[in-house]
Amino acid sequence: FAQIAHQFALTLDHAQQGVTVFDRDLHLLACNRAFQDIFDLPTELVQPGARLEDIILFNASRGLYGEQSGEGVVASRLQSFIYDTDPVRLRLPTRGLVIDIRSNHLPDGGRVTTYTDISDSVSAEEALAQANETLEKRVKERTEELTEANSALAKAKAEAEDANLSKTRFLAAASHDILQPLNAARLYASSLVERVSGEEAISLARNTDASLDAVEEIITALLDISRLDSG
Repeated sequence: FAQIAHQFALTLDHAQQGVTVFDRDLHLLACNRAFQDIFDLPTELVQPGARLEDIILFNASRGLYGEQSGEGVVASRLQSFIYDTDPVRLRLPTRGLVIDIRSNHLPDGGRVTTYTDISDSVSAEEALAQANETLEKRVKERTEELTEANSALAKAKAEAEDANLSKTRFLAAASHDILQPLNAARLYASSLVERVSGEEAISLARNTDASLDAVEEIITALLDISRLDSG
């Protein structure tokens, strides 16, 4: 079976996907060139019979898995290799790669595994996610700006209405004080009409009285409107 597996892997040496075949004890039966290139492994480490544990430990010692190192990462990778039936994404920071790993069980308990470089598609996904996040942030910021602007406008409107209401209340309350001097002026004008002599003087006095009467009517109308505005 090992010879068949080795021949199988050799036929895939020109494939872009990496391929490995391990026996039930996780000893390497065969791998193709793409697998060796993806992980940048020395030839002596991928000979038939090599232990998966030794390959993982070699990768960890070079920081291939990022900050993970030592027995912890070896145990984690072995557990993933043995138990994960769904595709696994593995990031190799020092290589700048993201690998899609898919394993299938063989009848004798071994495993055939493929390793696909999906770095470009992951970069595109992350760029799209970043663009969406940026767009959502801009929409949120714009919404907050509009909310603040509406609040400021509502506040300004309320202040203007309060100021206008205060003005009308003042005018309505001050109507007596406003009309009192005008009424006094009319009394003086009426008295003047009665006391002056001469046609020209009488005419002037009457015109003055009529003008004051017209002013009083206008001011009274404005004060009535103010009373209505103030309720």
